[in-house]
Amino acid sequence: MNYRFVLNAGFLWFALGFISLASLQSSAQRQPKAAMDVDYCRMVRSPESFDGKIVRFTSLMSYSTVVRVDGDSFLIYGTDCNGGDYFSAVDLLAEFKWSEQAKELLRGVQEGGTYTLAITAIGKFENQIIPSFGHLGWAINQVTLFEIESIEDITSKPEATRPSYRTETNRTEFGRRLRDINAGILFLFLDGPKDPAILESIAEDFKVIDRDNVSYSIANYSELIRKGLFDNKDQIAGKAVTDPRVVLRNGLYQATGFLKAEDVEGSERRLKYQTLFRRIGDLIFVVETRFSDP
Repeated sequence: MNYRFVLNAGFLWFALGFISLASLQSSAQRQPKAAMDVDYCRMVRSPESFDGKIVRFTSLMSYSTVVRVDGDSFLIYGTDCNGGDYFSAVDLLAEFKWSEQAKELLRGVQEGGTYTLAITAIGKFENQIIPSFGHLGWAINQVTLFEIESIEDITSKPEATRPSYRTETNRTEFGRRLRDINAGILFLFLDGPKDPAILESIAEDFKVIDRDNVSYSIANYSELIRKGLFDNKDQIAGKAVTDPRVVLRNGLYQATGFLKAEDVEGSERRLKYQTLFRRIGDLIFVVETRFSDP
């Protein structure tokens, strides 16, 4: 598909092949408020209840010193909540200081290894319906670490549970499908029909509202496709759809983001979009798409 994903900029690595464990110990003054103590597994099983909260938790953290171009070197998980839906990507603040404990641990780290660490940490937890966190946007959860209160290398111990990559990831897969259908329906109005499967996701009561507040139904939305969303339709040289921010409201999933179009002279135009989705079992249907000037 020719839509754009928003990438997370928190992927950092040392030239020597080390991810800086030092960065896991931040300055205490960066913490915006007191942290609430929470069980990690409880948090990721009910992520909407803790989204945006500052939390203190105990968990496992996988740390890889293998240089990777398609994934992150840190991920947080729990012994009893181990799988993609329960993984948290790690984001790092700009200012950090090394703890003596982290320094000591670093001395034993070797290149090309994967380590299991037991941590107690303070950070900001975030959750999104569409996987948007981590390098290439693989995770639905993220912890922005403020401080590592304790850290222990338990790689060689029996309790060193490794991350499970084979566990079903129903939430994450639903978010990916929602992202794909959202992009497909938006490019339908930018480029015309591309993927027949997208048309099957349009609800019978579907409507689309253009930037002039003109409404089209499922019977005549093809008129908007022919007309185009931008006045200079024939001069558009490039198009992009940003990944949306998705929230669940009144039983419908509401996706909000931007369309971008660039003409042959390099001038960019933008439209805001808002798409509503209805979920019926495993099926996702587009109910409404609205375009407006930003």
